[in-house]
Amino acid sequence: MYAKIQSDPISVNSIDLLRGPENSGALVFFEGIVRRRTAEIEIESLFYESYKEMAESSILEILQQAINKYSLIDAIAIHRVGMIMPGEPSVIVAAWSEHRDEAFKACREIIDQIKSKVPIWKKDMLDGGKSNWHEGN
Repeated sequence: MYAKIQSDPISVNSIDLLRGPENSGALVFFEGIVRRRTAEIEIESLFYESYKEMAESSILEILQQAINKYSLIDAIAIHRVGMIMPGEPSVIVAAWSEHRDEAFKACREIIDQIKSKVPIWKKDMLDGGKSNWHEGN
C-alpha cells in the first residue's frame, strides 16, 4: 500500500505496475489527465494545492478501506500538486486483486473517495490570468 502527494510529474514508468504482487490476477489502473476544456471553459492549466501530510494520511485510510472491502492484494495512489498542463496526469490509482471485478470496483471507489474526501484543492487557470477555485476536487 502506497500513497503520495508530489510536485514532480507522475510517470507510470516510475512505478513498477507491470509486475504485480504474487497471486494477483488483475491490475486495474486509472490515470486522471488534465483536460483542455471543462464545459465551455478553456483551461490553460490546473493548479493543485494540498495539506500534504493530511492528504497522504487520508489516502492511506481510503486505500486500507478498499483493501479490506474488496480483498485487494495491494493498492496505490499518487496525486500531483502544483501547476499541471493539459494532457499531463494529475492522479494515478492502481488496485491489484485475485479477480478483475474487485479490482475495477476498488479502483473506481478509491478515485471517487480521493476526489471527495482528501484535502486537495484545484484551481482552473484561464486565459488572461483569470482563475477559478473548485469546490471539492
